[in-house]
Amino acid sequence: IYSILKSTTVLGILSIGVLLVIILGGIDVSFPSIAVFSMYTSSLIVSKFNPNANVLIIMIIAIVIGGLCGLINGLLIAKYDFPAMVVTLGTGAALLGFMYSFIGTKINHRLSPKLIEFGKITLFHYTQSDGVVVGLPLGYLIYLLLCILVLLLLRYTMFGRYIYAIGGDQISAIRIGIKVKTVKIIVYMFVGVLAGIAGTIHSSFLRMSNPFEFYGTELLVIASTILGGATIGGGRGTVIGTFLGMLLITIISNSLIILGVPSYWQKVVIGIFILISVSVPQVIRKSNTI
Repeated sequence: IYSILKSTTVLGILSIGVLLVIILGGIDVSFPSIAVFSMYTSSLIVSKFNPNANVLIIMIIAIVIGGLCGLINGLLIAKYDFPAMVVTLGTGAALLGFMYSFIGTKINHRLSPKLIEFGKITLFHYTQSDGVVVGLPLGYLIYLLLCILVLLLLRYTMFGRYIYAIGGDQISAIRIGIKVKTVKIIVYMFVGVLAGIAGTIHSSFLRMSNPFEFYGTELLVIASTILGGATIGGGRGTVIGTFLGMLLITIISNSLIILGVPSYWQKVVIGIFILISVSVPQVIRKSNTI
C-alpha cells in the first residue's frame, strides 16, 4: 500500500494543476517539460553555488522557475487569446530544446545531501513479516496538503467559483465582471509552481536529477482527472475525484507490470479507460435528454 501511495505522489501533484486548467476550460501539456526544466535547472544551480542547500531553498528555486514558465503560458493564452493546446505544446518543446542546447543533458547525481535525506524520511512505520520496516514518504504528505489546499480553494473561495464560472461559460463570466484574463494567468502559473514542487520531490525520491524524466506522463495525469469526473469542456471536476482517479490509474499500471504486460499494451489499457470515462457520461446525458 505504501508503495502504491508513493507512486501517486509526483503525478498526483501534477494532476491537481491539470485539474484546475481543465475546470477552467483549457488544457496544459507542458507540465512535464516544466517539471523537468525546473527540477534539473534548480539542481544544477544548487550544486554549483550551494551544494549543501536546504530542501526549502531548493524547492523555492524550482517553484520560481516553474512559476515563471507557467506565467509565460498564462500570458500567451490569456492576454493574446492563443489556443491553449498550441501554446503549451510550443512552450514545452521550447523548454526542452533550450535545456538540451544550453543547460545540459547529463544526469546530475550531485544533489544536496539534505534533499537526499528528505527523500528518505518516512512516517507511520510498519514492520513487515520479514522484518523490513516500511513507511509513508514525507513527500506524500505534501501531496495530501496540496490536495486539501486546492479543495478548500475550489469549494470555499470566490477564486474557486471564478474558475468554475469561466469553465462553464466564459462569456457569461466576463459579463458578470470576472477578470477572466487574470484568473487564467494565475491558474497557469499555479500549474508551473506545482510542477516545480513535483520535480523536486521526484529528484529526492530518485536521488538524482534526470533531464529525460516525465516523458509520457501527460496521458496518465490527464486520464486521472478525466476518470475523476472532470470534463474537457470545462466547468466540472473535483479534487477528490482526481485523487481517486490517480489512485486507480496507479493501481492499474502496477497491476499490469506485475502481470508482465508489455509497456505499450499498458498504454492501450489506459487509453481505453480514457475513452470509456469520456463516452459513458456523454451517453448517459444524451439518453436523459431523449
